[in-house]
Amino acid sequence: MYVEVITQRDGKFWVGSTPNVKGAFVQVRRLEQVEEAMREVLAMLFSDKDVTGWRIAVRPVLHGRPARLVDVARWLRDLDAEVGSLTTNATAAAAHELRAAGFAQRDIGRLLNLSFQRVSQLLTEVPTVPTMEELRNHVRVLDASLAGIRKVLDPEEQRERVHA
Repeated sequence: MYVEVITQRDGKFWVGSTPNVKGAFVQVRRLEQVEEAMREVLAMLFSDKDVTGWRIAVRPVLHGRPARLVDVARWLRDLDAEVGSLTTNATAAAAHELRAAGFAQRDIGRLLNLSFQRVSQLLTEVPTVPTMEELRNHVRVLDASLAGIRKVLDPEEQRERVHA
């Protein structure tokens, strides 16, 4: 069975309930405790069933500025991962090209602003050079993420957000 727990901060506590099961409420100090507490409540409510295999999804609800800042932080982490992957691949491809052209490892490091140890690591990896279409797709992802960040940072937007 799947149980979704909607959780909100109330003072120093997280209070959670589930629309799936009437009467299932929890109150805990830390967000990480919600799932275990709800599982205990479900075990009491459904004493005739084994709830250990039930999937419990905790959905924290934040409001206002904290919600917007959490959204921005998540989008930026996604962007960082996307850009980091592109950067690593492009840097590895450049290192391989420079090596094939006869450049010394220390010179490659100087040109790419990397330590010669990092160049050595890159030269042991097989570079993945993205096609133009893949690069366009990456740019679309980056544009969409930036648009999302701009929308979230809009001070007029005050709606609540559910965070998975």
